[in-house]
Amino acid sequence: YLHRAMNNPNPKVRAEAIRALGLTGGYEATDLLIQGLENADEQIRILCIRWLGRLGETRSVGKMVRMLEGKDMGAENMRIKKEIIISLGNIDEPEGYSVLKKYSHHRRLRNRSEWEEINATAKQSMEQMAQKFPHLRRR
Repeated sequence: YLHRAMNNPNPKVRAEAIRALGLTGGYEATDLLIQGLENADEQIRILCIRWLGRLGETRSVGKMVRMLEGKDMGAENMRIKKEIIISLGNIDEPEGYSVLKKYSHHRRLRNRSEWEEINATAKQSMEQMAQKFPHLRRR
């Protein structure tokens, strides 16, 4: 049922389906949320990213990192990049720490203020992860 609801033409129905998946959790719900990362609707991708972070779903880290680095489609704008960085900080997966470290110093000439916001968000997420995994600070 929720799989069909995620493909409903009404964005409110899709958003509620994602919320239900996030509240339900579990393997199948996570699979659907990961599939939602490829949705054409930016808001749906953002909601999926948020719920995967809240669930601490480690299986989503690879996909989100590929999106963040432009290897997979879906993170074309700063808003989505920021959501990915926040979610990586919420997921108990040390692999994400090196990506956060990279984005804490990442610089671009265009959209400088947006990149400064990305840098600050990555630093906050790194700190959050370092509290869970103190050994990461030595990396």
